[in-house]
Amino acid sequence: MKLGYLATMADLHRAGRYDRMSDDVLTLTGQEPLSVQEFVRKNAATFTAPAKAA
Repeated sequence: MKLGYLATMADLHRAGRYDRMSDDVLTLTGQEPLSVQEFVRKNAATFTAPAKAA
């Protein structure tokens, strides 16, 4: 991947031109999409390392 591509994507994001919305999740699953925060909250165990036995 070229760095120019990343710089262009950053510029587009900064200018608000890289925000895209679609209803694809709803269309494909019949369910409203979750925000990243909701997804992590509902799947917290996946993102938490188990405690190691001493």
